[in-house]
Order: sequence, then C-alpha cells, then structure tokens
Amino acid sequence: MLSTALAAQFAYVQDPDSFVYVRQGPAVYEPRQDSLRNGHLVYLFEKAGNWTNIDYWYRGVQKTGYVYSNRLKSINDFPALKLVSNNGKEVKLSGHGIEVFINMQPFDPAKHRLSFHQEYKDVITHIDGQIFWGTDGEKPRTQYASIRIRQNGQVYQLPAAALRQLYEPSLKNTQARYDQRTNTLFIQSMNSDGAGSYEVLWQVQNGRYVQRLLVNGF
Repeated sequence: MLSTALAAQFAYVQDPDSFVYVRQGPAVYEPRQDSLRNGHLVYLFEKAGNWTNIDYWYRGVQKTGYVYSNRLKSINDFPALKLVSNNGKEVKLSGHGIEVFINMQPFDPAKHRLSFHQEYKDVITHIDGQIFWGTDGEKPRTQYASIRIRQNGQVYQLPAAALRQLYEPSLKNTQARYDQRTNTLFIQSMNSDGAGSYEVLWQVQNGRYVQRLLVNGF
C-alpha cells in the first residue's frame, strides 16, 4: 500500500490569474523569487498559516519557497486507480477505463557508463553522464523497463526520457490518480535502496507524456 503521506504530497499550480508568485517566506511582503504558471508541478511540505512551503524545479534547478495555499491543487484530490496485480516485476493498476502497467528490470552496468568519485573510487557519481536517483553512490540493482497505459482501446508508452536516471523502483509504493475533467493521469512512486530515497510523479494528458517531478525522499 502507498502511504497516505506520499499520496498527499504532490500538487500543481492552479491560480485564477494563470500564474503564482513563489516567495521566500510565508507573507505577501516577502521577496518574490519565481513565478510559476498554472500546471507547474510542486511538492508540498508544512503549512504556515495560509501559506504552504513547496519544493519545485525551475529552469533546471531544484528550489524551495512559499505559495498561497489556495493556489495549489493536490493530486490526492483525484480518485485513485486500484491495484490489480503485482508479481514483483510488473504492477498493474486499473480504473476509470484506464489500465497502467509498470515494469522493472535488473540494472545492467555493461549497458551504461559509470563515473566514479575521484577520491572514493567505489562511489558512483554519474550514470551515463547524469546525476541519478535511487542509491547513495552504490551501483543500482534495478531500474524501470517501461510504463504502458491502455485507454479507450489505445496503448501508449512513456518515453525513455521519462524513466531516465531513475533506479531502485518500488512497485509496491506506486499509485495512479485520474482527473477525468482534463483527461490527465498522474502516476507516482516512492523509490530507493534505503539510503537514496526519492519520490517521482509523472503527468500524462490526452495520451501524451507532459512532465515529471523528482524530489528527494523524506
């Protein structure tokens, strides 16, 4: 089962003015640091009065700040698909006329380029030239193989870029929620080998992959 805490954490910007200011503190007089458009994915932390502390990515940088709480729409507000099966290698979720199949596979180091720390020779810093998620410098054991979605007789698959850098997936901590009004599917999971925990959310709308949000595990 996916924890309620995880399911409640992701949200997106939903503001009548089509954007929201992120401030450095929980007050209107605090300096503005960014402006996020409607639909921008964020991760929620604690509230401070009418404000919520968020994590988000902006121009390739992970940042934190405060947004007025009623300008955010929680992913947890949408109904969840039900777990149909999990054989340890593939999990199937179903509901609202949608089926989601998430597969994992062993990590094959021969198919990747591993970069190691200059001083600590057994610590991996990059895989295929990129920062990676799922371990704290150890060699991953598993990775995503595919995420497939079947809806209205059509089958589509998330692109390889949506799964890149993501290791040690935890199929038991996977969930999907569906916004019928906008035909948007949100798939999320909490993954790790224990030390390198992270959370990921994928957004798929009208059969097309839109974006993902990655945050460190807490």
